Amino acid sequence: MKWLPLLLLASCGPIAVTSIAYTTACPEGDTQCEIRQNAQTLYYMGQFEAGDALMCGGDPAVRYSLGDACSLY
Repeated sequence: MKWLPLLLLASCGPIAVTSIAYTTACPEGDTQCEIRQNAQTLYYMGQFEAGDALMCGGDPAVRYSLGDACSLY
């Protein structure tokens, strides 16, 4: 029994939890919303370049807004 407190303390440690936040649903047929939602999901997954590429391939106004970021894709 004298080892129980030591075992309890030894088992405690940092626990890393990664969460993915999903955005709200897009209206049916709104492809630009789906592109933005997919790009955001890729960003949350750590795929920053893939999200940028997806955004740059969509709406020309978004491509213009992102400027130099889209010159890579």
